[in-house]
Amino acid sequence: MNLPRSIFLVFVLFVSAGILNAQMVGSLPTPRGVEGNPFSADVINQHSKVLADGNRIEQETHGKMYRDSQGRVRNEIEMLVPNGERRQSISIQDPTERVNILLDPIRKTARVMHMPDPATIRKEMGQQPRPPEPSRVSHQVEQLGNMTIEGLNATGIRSTNTTAANAIGNAEPLVSVQEFWRSPDLQVELMTKSSDPQNGESVHKLVNIQRVEPDPSLFQIPADYEVTDSPAPH
Repeated sequence: MNLPRSIFLVFVLFVSAGILNAQMVGSLPTPRGVEGNPFSADVINQHSKVLADGNRIEQETHGKMYRDSQGRVRNEIEMLVPNGERRQSISIQDPTERVNILLDPIRKTARVMHMPDPATIRKEMGQQPRPPEPSRVSHQVEQLGNMTIEGLNATGIRSTNTTAANAIGNAEPLVSVQEFWRSPDLQVELMTKSSDPQNGESVHKLVNIQRVEPDPSLFQIPADYEVTDSPAPH
């Protein structure tokens, strides 16, 4: 698969964070580039799945999210790795400097990845051929109205995807459902829910939301970290 370097860099970002090498129970979408609306919150990620033999897997991880008035975002994500350990991955997105920073608290390393101009990414993505829409998958979107979450008004949307029987060797139709509850005020999803017969059920939510300016040091690389710098692709 040949991808433009700018798009490939985004893929490498997730690999470097360990998201593709460890089982992360989930995280909410990152509120990138929202200025003048700072907050901090705890993140709770819950996942459950019933196996074919009746055994049930229940997992819960915790994290933190910070956004300052400049639109910089810090995510502290707890990940479950195959040996049962819990590891923390920290990422900082700075839209003003167009950099993504990955912090490894164990190794005390920082990887600074300079991102290209967003207009360049949009142009290159627009040049990529779009894959054909699966002919045997139907999509339905419905508005769920409003709900108060953590004292904030949230607007809900439910997306239902149905894969027809025999489309992928399935004897019966497969139905997956996702709910997104977004705060128009904070411009971030306060809660997402997903239900999938293959992957189980997940709930991701923000709690203990504090609408105050986070400590500026949270968006800086600690002085004792070894820094690797990756320039933006051309």
